[in-house]
This record gives sequence, C-alpha cells and structure tokens, in this order.
Amino acid sequence: MKGIQRLDQTITEPLLAQSRAATRQRAHLNLHDSYHDPIQRFLIAMQPASYVRPHYHSEPDKWELFTAIKGTFSFFIFNDQGVIQQRIELSAGESCFGLHLEPGQWHSVIATKINSLFFEVKRGPYCAARDKVFALWAPSEQDPDASSYRHWLQQAQPGERFTR
Repeated sequence: MKGIQRLDQTITEPLLAQSRAATRQRAHLNLHDSYHDPIQRFLIAMQPASYVRPHYHSEPDKWELFTAIKGTFSFFIFNDQGVIQQRIELSAGESCFGLHLEPGQWHSVIATKINSLFFEVKRGPYCAARDKVFALWAPSEQDPDASSYRHWLQQAQPGERFTR
C-alpha cells in the first residue's frame, strides 16, 4: 500500500548485517524522501566497535530524538573541554529507551551490545557542511587514537576527560 513502510526484521536484519561489514561498524537507512525534508527520520545500526566523534549541532532548531529499537547504547554529554557531564544508558524495551537532545550540546554515542539499532528523528533540511561541529579535543574517526578513545568511553563516567 502506498505511503506505508513497515519497520520490521526484513529491513532491520539487512541493515544490521551492513553495519557488521562496514569499516565504520555502522549503517543507516533514511526513511525520509530527501535531505530537503523538514523532518529527517532514519534507522542507525551500530556495533560496539563503532566510533562517533563527539560533536554538536550549532543551528538553534537542530534538536535530535533517539529511540533504542534493539540492543543498548551509552550516550555521552560533554562540556566544552571534553569532560563528561552525563552518561545516559538507553536500552530497547527498558525504562530509559530514548533521549531528546537540544542543539548546542556536545555528544557522542557508543553501542554496548552487538547488533544495536536506534531510530533517530531530527529537524531538516540536512546540509552536511553545516550539520556538525566536531570536538577538537577528541580524535577524528581516522585518527589512530580513535580506538583508544572508544575504549575509554566504554568505562568513562561523568567528571572524566580523555587524555592522550
């Protein structure tokens, strides 16, 4: 039927397989038609080896909503110096399964179980050149320290800061 897209294992299992095979250990599926759409909706499959460099969204209307569909995630909120202010655990089917994030907050996420999947909704339109401001105090995804940073995040707690 036109206008209906089921979100079930016929979509999620291939997406999870794609994330396992990907160099970045994550994959996404856009559910919106265009990057120009006013609301962007997508599924993101992540493996524990995935690293998302801390970043924030500078545009005042670029909020984000995350909902855990499968598995578990740790979301991190940082201050301007890279000190963790909050570590928020999201688990599919548990009491804390989602997170609404206002713009301008440094954040990152790691999957803490294999084959984790979340649904993200955010304001569009999407413009890659203006979407994210990356933290200079955290390694880029290509930096050799990225793996160390990700390992640190697995145990990191509020009040801690990564040191190289």
